[in-house]
Amino acid sequence: MNRDDFKRLVCCGKCFAIYDIDDCYEHIGTQSVPRLCSSAKFPRHPWRSMRGLCNSPLLKEVITSHKKKHKPIKVYCYKSIISSITAIISRPGMAETCEHWRKRQAFQNVYGDIYDGRVWQDFVDSGFFSEPHSYGLLLNVDWFEPFEHSIYAVGVIFMALLNLPHSIRYHQENIIVCGLIPGPKEPSQSINSFLEPLVGELLLLWRGEEVELQTGSIRIRAALLCVSCDSPAMREVAGFVAHNASKGCFKCMKSFPTSAFGEKPDYSGFDRENWIAREHGDCVHVGMQHKHGKTAKERSGLEKRYGVRYTVLLTLPYYNAVSFCMIDPMHNLLLGSAKTFTKLWIQHSCQPCAFATIQRAVDAFVTPSGIGRLPGKVESGFSNFKAEQWKNWILLFSII
Repeated sequence: MNRDDFKRLVCCGKCFAIYDIDDCYEHIGTQSVPRLCSSAKFPRHPWRSMRGLCNSPLLKEVITSHKKKHKPIKVYCYKSIISSITAIISRPGMAETCEHWRKRQAFQNVYGDIYDGRVWQDFVDSGFFSEPHSYGLLLNVDWFEPFEHSIYAVGVIFMALLNLPHSIRYHQENIIVCGLIPGPKEPSQSINSFLEPLVGELLLLWRGEEVELQTGSIRIRAALLCVSCDSPAMREVAGFVAHNASKGCFKCMKSFPTSAFGEKPDYSGFDRENWIAREHGDCVHVGMQHKHGKTAKERSGLEKRYGVRYTVLLTLPYYNAVSFCMIDPMHNLLLGSAKTFTKLWIQHSCQPCAFATIQRAVDAFVTPSGIGRLPGKVESGFSNFKAEQWKNWILLFSII
């Protein structure tokens, strides 16, 4: 992958609206004048003055040695998912490898891969996978800091081809990078504008697209079957409120009230028989109401009452807002249960003087390179452990 593979779109730095470079100019007479962002936060507000037009500049003037130019202030890089899938299946043997799952031996009540799950089986039963070159896709969005000693977050939208065997599915060369979300900060609440080019191509792939391979022209289909992000990102992608909100669960309608401002929600009351499961139809209905909300108060009321926001993924005819969203094991188990139980162990059983002894024992191990990060901060009382370090501590070193 190189820089030329990406299409450079203009991104508004304030509201994150996306434009083609040609749409950033308005023609007055014979001159092309840079436009301001025309996005409206509440386009249906009855008062024009309250619609919340952005009006932020999209281009900046750059003076070179020869002439003045206008360049985007902020750029969103997007790579076509159709061309990415075509590139993967064009490699020798990859198209055939994507069909190996059809011959896979399944065992009753054993879930060894996504093919054993209900979502994949529903698509099999519907006939989606009846023809070759029909692909299921996993969507992930995450942020990282590319610079040391600087708070600057860049987002990545990427996908995986679920037809590939699990042993090679997440290899670097098989990951589809769709978009690079510019920093320095993460967008708040929603990344719909960055997902819109991807959803447009997913709609084309649902109907089927003709692509050219070395062996000739073939018709491919693809569908998004899984949204697998960490908990904060998943809510921005799939249109749910934060996990610490009153309606913070994206699988059910249970309320988690707070007794006072700033306190954590009350997560007690595990009477599961009284929990009401979320329905996709309700998410669509409330999501569209949220999209067409005329005021911030109207949208905020829907979020508090139902825990749902609008997401552009709802425009996919097959998308299920509840079934397609994965529960985040990293925050739930590693940064949640593992961290909590270790704290309890330290409080009730482990003496601070033992930390240095444990650290020396951990450092003495010769471990395979595939294990990843070692628990290198045991001596400081397990402070600032990353998820991978919690995993290695709980599953490997703590046992010994």
